[in-house]
Formats: sequence, C-alpha cells, structure tokens
Amino acid sequence: MWWPEIRALKTRKIVGGGLALALCAGLGGCGFQPLYGEHREETIFLRAARLVQLEPAWGEPVDTATGVRARGILALARLGWEDLDLLAAELLHDPHPPVRQAALEALAHRGARAGASVALFKLRLGDEDPLVTLSAMTALLALAPEWGLRELRSRLDGADGELAAMALGQSRADGALPLLLSALEACVEPARRKHLLRGIGMHRSDRALETLLAVIAESPLADAREAVAALAVRRYDPGVAERVRQAAARASLRAVVDEHFSEPAP
Repeated sequence: MWWPEIRALKTRKIVGGGLALALCAGLGGCGFQPLYGEHREETIFLRAARLVQLEPAWGEPVDTATGVRARGILALARLGWEDLDLLAAELLHDPHPPVRQAALEALAHRGARAGASVALFKLRLGDEDPLVTLSAMTALLALAPEWGLRELRSRLDGADGELAAMALGQSRADGALPLLLSALEACVEPARRKHLLRGIGMHRSDRALETLLAVIAESPLADAREAVAALAVRRYDPGVAERVRQAAARASLRAVVDEHFSEPAP
C-alpha cells in the first residue's frame, strides 16, 4: 500500500548536510521484508543502502538508519545488482558493525566468486567487531572455498581461532570438517581444543556427530565434557540426545549431560 508513496519521496537535507531519502520508517520496519521479492527497483534500494539519518540525542546526534543501510544492500544482493562489490567495499567502511556485517553477508548471498576478493581483503584488514570478522570468513569460504580453507587453516592457532573454528563448522565446503579434525588431532592446548570441538559440533554431518560421540565415550573427561557441550546445538535432532546419553556412561559426565540435554523438545 505504501510503496507508491515511497517512490514519490524526494531527497531532503539531513543533519550534517547529507542528502538521503526520507524513508527510514518505511524501510526500517516490518514492511521492508516484502520488498525483496515484490519489487526490483534498484535505485531506491541503493539510496536506502546509503541513507544516513542523524537524530538529536544527548551529546552527538545518533544515526538511526543503520538497519536501513543493512537491508538496502541485502535487497540489492537478492536482485543480483551488478555493482554490488563496489557498494560492499564502500559499506565496509561504515562506522556501524551491523552495516559492515550486512555488506559481507550480501556478497555471500549473491554468490559471485569475485566477491571473495572483498571478503579476503576485509579479513586481512581486520575488524574490531568479531561478528564482522566471522562474516568475512564465512563469505570467503562460501565464495572461494580453497582460498577460505587456506586462510582459516593459518588462523586456527591464532587470536581468531575461535571464530575460524565457528566459520569452518558452519561451512559446507568439502574440506572444512577434515581441517577441523586434523587441527584437533594436532592440538594439545585445552582452550583451543574447546574451540575446535565446538566448531565440529556446529558441523551438521554424521562424521562430525560420530567423532564427538567417540570423544565423549573414550577421551579424557575435559574433552568429553566439551564434546557434550558442543553437541548441545544438535540436542533437538532426532536421536542425538539419546546417543549422547549412551556415550556418556561415566558417572562424572551425568551432570554436564543433564545441563545441556535436559530441556524438552520445543
């Protein structure tokens, strides 16, 4: 109902002198989601992706259009907009982490291998927000798996090891799980083993499940407890809770199993 009205909106001055569309309320709310599938007007989504809406607040004005910019670039990704890489590179300099994260998610959603170069550059550049770093890893693995595996292999032992394990655990790349398994076999540091076990737990494969069940049944208690916790993300999968309880036959594991697998299925 409101789409024609948005199309008719004119640009206006925003605090700070920038030009933007006056559609923060429309695109920022629940009415924005249908635009992805129902409309193919790239211009308005491009303007939304660059919208800056500064509102008065105590101290410095507050930008209330962060969500609009994020939704704008995601909409353009769904439309397959040809200059998405350029806009993503532009928004990776946005001061707000959700916008930088959305830029990387848009590249991954679009699925063009060319976007991997932007993701790799951002990953090498770094980011203060861990979710942005995780999104860069995820996008690189999705768009150029061989580059992503090589890049994350070197990061599993570094400061971003936990994020790298998460990205690999969530990845569908063929080499992701073998990389986690080989890293776990070589790792002796408890904190890093925890991250690797959690990453394996996020991998929705039978091999990952069997590996963690074997750890629960046969490995030292510290690893076994972490393996139980790692499989908690799959506690609602058919049969997983029962198999975990069978593997955790040792009395010393009962408490951690009850902690992570006592919730009833939704």
